[in-house]
Amino acid sequence: MPRRGPLYRGPELGAEVDLDCAPITNGRKGAGKTSFLAALAMPHAARDGVACTWRCAAADVPRPDGAEDEWAAGDPAVAAFHGVEWLRAAVAAIDSGGVPRLNPNDHHPFRFRFDLKEDGIEYPIEVIDYSGELLAPEQSAGELAVRLRDHLAACDGLLVLAEAPPHGAVGNAVGELHRLQQAFAVLGGGERGRLPVDTSIALVVNKWDRRGPAADADHVTAFLDGPDGVAHRGLRDALRTADPTGFRAFAASAFGPTRPGNGTTEHPGAERPLPSFGLEEPFLWAARRRRTFDADAAVARVRSLAYSPWWRIDHLAASRRGTVARAVADIRAAYPPDFPHAAEVERIAADTSHAWRPQMVFLLLLVFLLWGTATGLADQARYARHRPVLAAGGSADPPAGEAARDWLESYTGRHLLWSPFSRLVISNSTAERELIALRDRIKEQRAGFAARERDQAE
Repeated sequence: MPRRGPLYRGPELGAEVDLDCAPITNGRKGAGKTSFLAALAMPHAARDGVACTWRCAAADVPRPDGAEDEWAAGDPAVAAFHGVEWLRAAVAAIDSGGVPRLNPNDHHPFRFRFDLKEDGIEYPIEVIDYSGELLAPEQSAGELAVRLRDHLAACDGLLVLAEAPPHGAVGNAVGELHRLQQAFAVLGGGERGRLPVDTSIALVVNKWDRRGPAADADHVTAFLDGPDGVAHRGLRDALRTADPTGFRAFAASAFGPTRPGNGTTEHPGAERPLPSFGLEEPFLWAARRRRTFDADAAVARVRSLAYSPWWRIDHLAASRRGTVARAVADIRAAYPPDFPHAAEVERIAADTSHAWRPQMVFLLLLVFLLWGTATGLADQARYARHRPVLAAGGSADPPAGEAARDWLESYTGRHLLWSPFSRLVISNSTAERELIALRDRIKEQRAGFAARERDQAE
């Protein structure tokens, strides 16, 4: 299923949200995968602050349109609907004191939707049973590695279920799980590409009730490193090598203490809710990691949007500040006030509110430089045009002399800021001297013209 985010949704939002976390269950026959999922859907024991709700109502998983024989096998809606039907049958079998029948490995993937809650934080997840598709016997380890990589590129995690042996017995990890181990060894060696860095891989040692109620991380590690876990150790090492930062081992039991059934079958006891333990833990761990990655991505996006160097005058637009403000508001709504990036988000919000100041200063400075350059070039052109007239004292062409005088009067009368760079063309003192000389010459010319006109009149 496509990755989505952000994953965290607090109860204060009070709205239905999309599914975000899609771990895959994957185990060989007898690993207890069917019972594991059925127990997760039933009322069962969980640690304080943790709850699980199976979303199986028609409003959550509606029947696909059209006739059933026309449904597309790969349609997620069909997979979810068939998953509800299959899981209801499994739950009914457990309620009657039996065990659910195994789902065949040749079926198309089932999808199951659950709402997990931990300490008031809700995690909508979708579990996709890919076991039949991934563990097809005709696949080589290399082909299986490619399929695993492709699935994990689209999903958030992989849950591998392995059966726990009783105390003093050695588990058997042959067949499908051995090929799975080989496939992850191929991925760990980088021969068929690497896994996404935000992938979560959990090894769930199921049926842990055989080994007692203690199911913490230390007991799981001791089992995997001890003589009873020799058959599981290679798989653990291959999974950890394929994803060193995103691997963790868990212990779980779907039924808790069981009673003997026919042959080697173990049946659930009569206690209700089921005395299960550890069922939610791998999903919650994957969901918390997904939330962390989503939070990092959301903050990185806000950080990128808010990056506004002083020279980016295009960032002065109010719409850009609005974009940052909306992104910050989304994070505030989606994450609690004390989440790890909260202080940085608030600092970004504060900085963005006055980030326009240096940019406005730069804009004004830029306008000043452009205006000063434009007026300087214009005055340089005018001075070059009037220079021959000024050199001749205006005697050669009286109208041109008067035009030069008018320009000099305008130039010397300007404020410095009106044409700041023009003084590099001609200084104010030089312009004043030339203006005085030009005025005197024009007066002499006018006096001479007046004297000639009087002489002619006489």
